[in-house]
Amino acid sequence: MSPRIGPRPSHPVLPRRTDAPSPRAPPPPEAPRAGDAFTDVRAGQRAPTLSPARAGASVYRRHGEDAHTLSDRGDVGRLISRTPQLDDLRETGGDATRCGGAAMFNALLLDGDHRANADAITHLAAQRQVTLSDADASALTSMREGHLTPREAARLQDVVYRVADTGDVRASAAGLSGVELATAVTALRVHGAFPNSHEVNFRSARSGPESFHWTVTSRTAAGTAHADSWPRSNGYATVAAGPGLTDFHRDGHFDSAFIADVTLRPALDGTRVRTRWVDDLDGPPTAVRSTEIILSANGTARVGDAVWLNPDTGAMALPPSR
Repeated sequence: MSPRIGPRPSHPVLPRRTDAPSPRAPPPPEAPRAGDAFTDVRAGQRAPTLSPARAGASVYRRHGEDAHTLSDRGDVGRLISRTPQLDDLRETGGDATRCGGAAMFNALLLDGDHRANADAITHLAAQRQVTLSDADASALTSMREGHLTPREAARLQDVVYRVADTGDVRASAAGLSGVELATAVTALRVHGAFPNSHEVNFRSARSGPESFHWTVTSRTAAGTAHADSWPRSNGYATVAAGPGLTDFHRDGHFDSAFIADVTLRPALDGTRVRTRWVDDLDGPPTAVRSTEIILSANGTARVGDAVWLNPDTGAMALPPSR
């Protein structure tokens, strides 16, 4: 039985951002620094007066057909920055709610094995009987061959979102629940995805009074990076070297923005997919619940026992009284 991860949807139909855009223009592009693949992806384009949807669409009009090489980590960073989840394609109808699919697809790009990850998407789509258009299939072929344009990548964000969207009533039409994301990540791993990833953390956090948003931090031998598919005021998505937030407490206090996270990591007994979440979203939680799926090398999976964690420290705690 799938654990209950949050009583509310993970994303609104059109989420509101709580971080107001700066009244000042974005800084000019920084010159790339040696060893940092992601310092050159901020194009510094001005669009401070545009809505998120119009700002994101403007990036696709500017870069939508630019080809990017998936074996070049710096070029992968540029591709992610030019693929905000709000695109200019009529065929991708779930733009405002596909943050979970975008986070998973960005993690697949950052993993670095484009062929294995394209194959995993294809196999899972077939297994779950998700219909792929000719354009979707063409984008998967491009990914398998090692190159993508932002518009192709946007299609594949949408494909991964549709593959993961199993109709969980906790998410409805408002985005992926933690159950759906954890299940999809596990299924992708069964089909050979994430072969280069040492650890991948997907985090759902508040982005407004009734809105939640998924982002991702990926760690491989090539480095650690985090990505956020929501367009900034200039329309570009965020991708940067180093980790994003990957825990539910900071400085001895619960992070009130935290809703849930899903972490994939290899282990001696197989691959572990850990899910942590809070049940009560209306106030400070008494505990954070954690479960794990343990995936063996032969593809069989078992669910570990649930544990409860102190929300301020992460230490083991007693189950909350009901």
